[in-house]
Amino acid sequence: MLKFISILAVLAGAVATTANGEDQSLGDVGIEPLLGLSLEASAVAFHVFTGGCSNPADFELQVLESDPPQLLLVRNEGDYCEAFIPEGKTLTYDLHAYGLDGFPRIRVANPFYNGGD
Repeated sequence: MLKFISILAVLAGAVATTANGEDQSLGDVGIEPLLGLSLEASAVAFHVFTGGCSNPADFELQVLESDPPQLLLVRNEGDYCEAFIPEGKTLTYDLHAYGLDGFPRIRVANPFYNGGD
């Protein structure tokens, strides 16, 4: 069963606020503000900002030990390209590869970008 959260936003010059209250420009290195999330029994798909230069290798998915397990998507390479791609880019991760298949609940630690300044 597919659960889908989608947030479409105008992304030019957009800023998100991280969990610790700091502003982060979309595309910067660090904890990735999400545009949306799709979750299936065997995979999770993160919808992230891109200016046209983001690649899956630019990101790292971390599993934080907790009950339930938490996922944290971190951007290790910035995307400072200037293409207008309002739907962003989708990064899909196989939950089995992270030992998370079979968990009835998973939390996501990333903030969501809501389109505000």
